Amino acid sequence: MADFCVGMSVVPPMFFCEIANGCNAQSYWMTYLRLLFSYASVTNLCGLVLDRYIAVVKPLKYFTVMTRRRVIQMVSLSWGIQVAVRIVDILNWSIFKASLLLDIIVWISILFFEVLPCFVLIIGLISMLLVIFKHDRATRTIAKQLGSIIAFRLKLRRNPP
Repeated sequence: MADFCVGMSVVPPMFFCEIANGCNAQSYWMTYLRLLFSYASVTNLCGLVLDRYIAVVKPLKYFTVMTRRRVIQMVSLSWGIQVAVRIVDILNWSIFKASLLLDIIVWISILFFEVLPCFVLIIGLISMLLVIFKHDRATRTIAKQLGSIIAFRLKLRRNPP
C-alpha cells in the first residue's frame, strides 16, 4: 500500500507539472504526504527483511515468532511512526515555526529513515547469505558422504568379501 501511495503521490503531480510548463512550488501537504508514504515504504521494507531473516536463520521457530498478530503490529508500527513524525513536523511548521526543531526533525528523519535502513538492509542480506552458504556447504558435505557410502555398498554387493 505504501509503495502504491508513493507512486500515486509522486508520478501524477510530476506529469501535470510537466504539462503545465512547470510548477512554481509544490504544496507543503503534498511534500508531507510524499515523505509519509516513502518513509512508510522504507520501514515496511525493513520489516519485510526482518521477516525473511527470521525465516532463513530460524526456520523452525518462524511460525511461532511471526504470527499474524506480530505482522499486523509491524505494519502498524511502521505506519504509526511515520504518522507521528509527520504530525510533529506539521505542528512545528504551523504552530511553533521553530527552525531548530525543524532541523532536528529533518536530521532524525534522514538518519532513521534513510541512512539506518540502508545499513539494516545490507547487514540483513549479508547475514542471510552467510547462513545460506553455510547450509549449502553442509548439504554438499552430507551429499558427498552419502555418495561415498552408497558407492561403498554397491561395491560390496558386486564383490562380496
